[in-house]
Amino acid sequence: MDRIGGLDVSVTTQHEPNQGILMPATTALFRNSLLCLVPFALATTAMAGSTNHIINVGVNSSGSQSNAFTDAGSNTSPAVTSAQVGDTVTFQNVGASPGFHNVVSNSGATQFRCANGCDGVGGGNGAPSSANWSATITLTTVETINYFCEVHGAPNIGMFGTITVAVPVGLQSFEID
Repeated sequence: MDRIGGLDVSVTTQHEPNQGILMPATTALFRNSLLCLVPFALATTAMAGSTNHIINVGVNSSGSQSNAFTDAGSNTSPAVTSAQVGDTVTFQNVGASPGFHNVVSNSGATQFRCANGCDGVGGGNGAPSSANWSATITLTTVETINYFCEVHGAPNIGMFGTITVAVPVGLQSFEID
């Protein structure tokens, strides 16, 4: 058994069908080993270049207190956020007199209910709150997430927003020969 690049590799000889030649099985083993590393490479690369997107809760695009979500990066309200797998989104209910809000997802694989933390995460509480609070979620799946405030909105009505999660650029497709 040999070690190549940290992998244990045994060299045997196999007959390639319809080729009439003998070739080391190392090539097939190495190719299969690389395929096993692809998910790790995708996850590592996605995390390395991740971005934190800020969503202001209870603030409109002009910065005034209102029943709205605003994407701080694009200054859109209702918030429309474009993100990539591995990014995070931080919802912030802040200010001198923050409103009585929370944020709840209503579509997609990523489900959350957040305010003073998120339900089910380290003792967090997603019930609406008028305190200064922030809650961060990590985006792990390609999907569209719609969300709203339980007090001032409903799915796609009133105080709501959308996060579109895509595959990181540069990792969309590739082939191993």
